[in-house]
Amino acid sequence: MFIIEALGFVLLFVIIIALGVFTAASVVLSYIYWIVVAAFSVTAIAALCSRLVRFFKRKARRS
Repeated sequence: MFIIEALGFVLLFVIIIALGVFTAASVVLSYIYWIVVAAFSVTAIAALCSRLVRFFKRKARRS
């Protein structure tokens, strides 16, 4: 799932570069790109934290 999303980010970045740096569409896509990257990062960090919490809960139960 993450690989597909990462490939989508790369594709969006390539489209931004192809449109040119200073066109209005490129600026809008650039903002969308960074918002999506931020959301992806937050989601990945939240998933990691959730796994860590579950790991430590299981560890606490065993001891």
